[in-house]
Amino acid sequence: MSRSLNYGRGFLLSSAAALLLLAAPSQAAGPRFDVFLGYNNLLPAQGWFPITCEVQNDGPAFNGTIEVSAENFGGGQTRRLKVDLPTGTLKRVVIPVFTAARVWNVRLLDERGKVRAEQTGLNARVIQRELPLVAGLCRTVQGLPTFPEFPANPIMQLSASAYGAARLQAETFPDNPLALESIDLLYLNSAKALELKEPQAYALLAWLQSGGHLVVGVEQISDITGNPWLRDLMPCTLTDARNLNNHPQLDQWLRGPWISTRIQEPNAASAAADAARQAAAAQAAAIRAAAQAAAARRGGASAPPPAPPLVNRRAGNAGGQTAATSPSSIMEDAEFEAAPLPMLTGTMRDGATLIGDAAAPLAVTAERGRGRITVLTFSPEREPFVSWKNRGWFWAKLAEVPLARLTSNANAMNMPQLSSDGIFGSMIDSKQVRKLPLGWLLLLLAAYLAVIGPLDQWWLKKINRQMLTWITFPLYVVAFSGLIYLIGFHLRAGELEWNELNVVDVLPDLLPGVPSAVLRGETYVSIYSPVNARYQLGSGQPFATLRGEYGRNYGGGSENSAAAIVQTGNGFDAEAFVPVWTSQLYVSDWLQRAEPMPLTMSVSRQGAGWSATIENTTDQPWPQARLVLGQRLYDLAALPAHQSKTFTLNSGEGMLLANFVNQNAGPFRNAVQARRTTFGNNAVAIGNVAEGAMAASFLAKMNAAEGYGNNFEVFRSLDLSRFAGADHAILLAWDPDHSLAAPLNRFTALRTHRSTLLRLVVPVK
Repeated sequence: MSRSLNYGRGFLLSSAAALLLLAAPSQAAGPRFDVFLGYNNLLPAQGWFPITCEVQNDGPAFNGTIEVSAENFGGGQTRRLKVDLPTGTLKRVVIPVFTAARVWNVRLLDERGKVRAEQTGLNARVIQRELPLVAGLCRTVQGLPTFPEFPANPIMQLSASAYGAARLQAETFPDNPLALESIDLLYLNSAKALELKEPQAYALLAWLQSGGHLVVGVEQISDITGNPWLRDLMPCTLTDARNLNNHPQLDQWLRGPWISTRIQEPNAASAAADAARQAAAAQAAAIRAAAQAAAARRGGASAPPPAPPLVNRRAGNAGGQTAATSPSSIMEDAEFEAAPLPMLTGTMRDGATLIGDAAAPLAVTAERGRGRITVLTFSPEREPFVSWKNRGWFWAKLAEVPLARLTSNANAMNMPQLSSDGIFGSMIDSKQVRKLPLGWLLLLLAAYLAVIGPLDQWWLKKINRQMLTWITFPLYVVAFSGLIYLIGFHLRAGELEWNELNVVDVLPDLLPGVPSAVLRGETYVSIYSPVNARYQLGSGQPFATLRGEYGRNYGGGSENSAAAIVQTGNGFDAEAFVPVWTSQLYVSDWLQRAEPMPLTMSVSRQGAGWSATIENTTDQPWPQARLVLGQRLYDLAALPAHQSKTFTLNSGEGMLLANFVNQNAGPFRNAVQARRTTFGNNAVAIGNVAEGAMAASFLAKMNAAEGYGNNFEVFRSLDLSRFAGADHAILLAWDPDHSLAAPLNRFTALRTHRSTLLRLVVPVK
């Protein structure tokens, strides 16, 4: 009886303990771990994007590590970020990640490597490369930019998904400029701009400076006057509010020429494209004349100079703009035209009217570095604009969505392309790596088959010892294996080698008198290893990260070289694995302030040509420099250290930029294809590294409209084709055996070489 009572008490105690454990709160449940992929679950086809992680720890304190890895057949990089998690804390971190895959895994580990929380199989929508990635920091949900529906695509169902913009939040807005780079157009509500903290505002300004298009919708004048960084950035000063009862300007602008920098043309700038551009210019001139006449009727005020054409940072064509007539599906909206439009008025600073006229400019635009700011003097989040039937077409034109994508399913297939990383990899690959020519391989194979076949049979028959073939055949295999090893050792054995090529964009101040000059660099490094080894890399620059060699595939990107990367603040430490007798390529993207500027340039028109003044402020002489002006390439004399030179250039001289690009297109394609093969003739595809790096700055001009697999995947930060026109000058200066950035290698290589290509784009006065 007592034994039964004891069993009963034990059962009750066990049940009570189980209930207490089930009722215990957060210690058993673990930390809350939320992951936000990309820009509101929207990713670029290729480029950097943020993964934002939010961790709330209500349990015991621990030192955590956030690990990000990709699900693809290449493996790619593993990125880690250490984070301290005391009890009762909420922490939010942003990790810049490169689009090497479509599916991602994010884990939270403790000090022992145990998984405390995870989110796996994260998948996001990927914006196709010819479309702009648009994001909005808006006040209301309905204020987010919208677009017309795309026509159904019968070939690829993936392309039939709705095209839209990503809604961002001020709390999770990245404070790392590299994490913003994939955004083409960012809509910013003036009220939400007040919520951005200083690091976030700096990241936004650096993104704008390197080529972003910022569209500011102004709610109230106090939003601007109470925000110093936005007030200084404005191309106009807003002082008064009024209602615009008659506003056909929006409809007139929408029905004007549809100019885009994303529609691909043949690389030889066809006469049809030139005629389209001339027609667009004539139509724009007619619109300007009509606006000036309307302004004169209102009171004699003349319209300001028209806004220059938008130069977007996404390069997809052969340079310049392609014009088309407005879409026929734009609707008449009498209700919108009859409703008064609240707007703000003021005075121009350095802006030009994009929509409207001098009396009522509805959109004012101006260049800021390589980017552009457009100020909407009305709120696109209020009535009557949010109910306008053509609101989607307005945002599509402002974002430069290719008209062909809005009216047909043309160019909807995301075809694989050649990676531009292969070009730079071919330039800096170690010459110690030599390939066995295919002819010698076939000869060696023929000799092997002859020895194990007829020769073995002949001499064993001659000595009447045919049974010895069980001994001779393994000996042949061992002998030829040793011969192959000796050949491979002779072709590949060498010394540890580090080759580095920097492509550095010098980005001047956003505005005169506002010190904001930065250097935006891409450092390509090639490590040749004579043994299987892991090599330590690292960067202490203000903003820097690392990726492997990008390889373009049907199902998304992949990285052909792997590393374990630890983000340290906004810099990184990494461990790169290089197999024996191979050369691995890695790319570091970085950004730092330019103090002082390494070079300055001013270009002005002078008769039928130009006058260019260039100053080299560094301690290094630059033996080779070229200037791109008016679709021509001019060779300049050497630029000595700490000296300024003035050059007079005639418009008919120099080499056509198209010819320079075309003569390098073939070697580039051969070089990328050769990197994929194990055997070759050891020919140097790109002999002149300086010229090759300069030509690689205009890859979009090498792409044909129907090139498919022979076209290059153009990185937005690399290509300068969009500036190769009459309005901008591009300086390319070669700085051999020198780097503006601190070395990435934390090891000593027996062979080391580093060079830099400096690039500067300025408007022509």
